[in-house]
Amino acid sequence: MICGKHQLCRYWTIGLDRLPDLHFDVEAVYVGVATIVVNYRNQQGRLVNEVLIFDGDLISEGHGTYLHPES
Repeated sequence: MICGKHQLCRYWTIGLDRLPDLHFDVEAVYVGVATIVVNYRNQQGRLVNEVLIFDGDLISEGHGTYLHPES
């Protein structure tokens, strides 16, 4: 579990170091009850959904979902 801005910064710094060509293009953003889904294309051109579930003002869960190659 990541707690606080310092740990979040460290998490992203390590992740970005591992994927120096990381970029994404947002296709759409969907809003639901306590949920946001960001649909984007990653650096490989693949479609991805990032699902963020909120508890008040904080994100309590996050899930990445990837389009199946046979879709």
